[in-house]
Amino acid sequence: MHIIRISLSGFRNLVKQDISFPERVTAIVGDNGQGKTNLLESIYLLSQARSFRTSKQVELIAWNEKPRSYSNLDLGDTSHIQDPFSSSESDKCTVSAKIIATDGEKEIKYDITPAGRNVYINAKRISNASSFYGQVRVVEFGAHDLEIIKGAPSCRRRFMDRAIAMLDRTYVERAVAYSRALKSRNAIIRENRENFSKSKLDEFVELLSVWNTALAQHGHFIARMRFDFIQGISQRFKRYYQILAGSSDNETEIRRERASVRYCSDFLDNSGVIKSQDDIEMVISQAIKSDFAKSTTSVGIQRDDLEIDIDVGSGEKSARHCASQGQTRSLALALKLATADFLTDNSEGDAPIFLLDDIESELDMRRKKALFKLIAHSKSQFIITLPYLLKDLENIVPHLAILQITNGLAEVRQTTN
Repeated sequence: MHIIRISLSGFRNLVKQDISFPERVTAIVGDNGQGKTNLLESIYLLSQARSFRTSKQVELIAWNEKPRSYSNLDLGDTSHIQDPFSSSESDKCTVSAKIIATDGEKEIKYDITPAGRNVYINAKRISNASSFYGQVRVVEFGAHDLEIIKGAPSCRRRFMDRAIAMLDRTYVERAVAYSRALKSRNAIIRENRENFSKSKLDEFVELLSVWNTALAQHGHFIARMRFDFIQGISQRFKRYYQILAGSSDNETEIRRERASVRYCSDFLDNSGVIKSQDDIEMVISQAIKSDFAKSTTSVGIQRDDLEIDIDVGSGEKSARHCASQGQTRSLALALKLATADFLTDNSEGDAPIFLLDDIESELDMRRKKALFKLIAHSKSQFIITLPYLLKDLENIVPHLAILQITNGLAEVRQTTN
């Protein structure tokens, strides 16, 4: 899969323009504040229907109004003042792109106004998420991804969910159904907490039974998908981490530094596999005393996490608590590289588009050189942002296209041999 062209209008600071991309690797160079990350964000939007920087999509609309001069104005007259939150025809941004994938060529269009958003695939409006996810598969790496290693469990669940949703469109529907059932069950628990007693346990089990069944049904599906995903990336993650953490000028030399990732869930049995749906429902039902004591459902996929460990020769330790900045970056990037491989393997060899933001500040020179070698041999289309062009990138990656971005305008600079 690769993006041929993207058309932008009213998106952040980017001027209205069409940008073409070659099939393999593009470096976007420019000073800070010129729009490099904004351009990656626009591509990501077409994959995930969200930004990786803000949850408020109205913030993606360019603010084009120039300030007026208020000299010689009657301060009692407010007719000259424009409400910055009022809507007009110009309060809109549009991102559209032509994509080539194994299932053919497609045109994706994404409109945002203060009133909401509209998504179109081949000029047909899409009204549900299951029809959208997976149309454009994108893996993105930036500074915020360090939270996958160091952040709360919700960051790691989000990492799993966004990857899986690009392969299985029903996954989003199941996640929404689970969330609704969880919300309803928690509401019943809170409403009846004062009346709960052990003598009435059977009565409360019956009260919650319909929601227990719903949580077990959807939770079993989601837990299995998450488990399979982590099993699928585990070995590649280990290998990518070794390369990024231990590469030297001698490619065969790998330091004895190891990493591992393991899926953790209430729905795993003692042998480390997902329990059956019936067993999961039993686990949920048996936790009812704890649920009423805590006023919330105390077991389930909403508590899932990843155990990411590193071993530098003195035994495995939690990366969340022990990894250095350099190790954290290598771990997060290794997860993303392994994810790209997993998506490729499970979509008939159709590799995702890979976005790399500001790797100059995120990786030291040794890790960058190791990454460039991986990029040179990858099946994915890579789009990379840098403040300036690195010689190692030019020397290692063949047929590198270079875009210079200045004041929101991207222009072709050159293509290397």
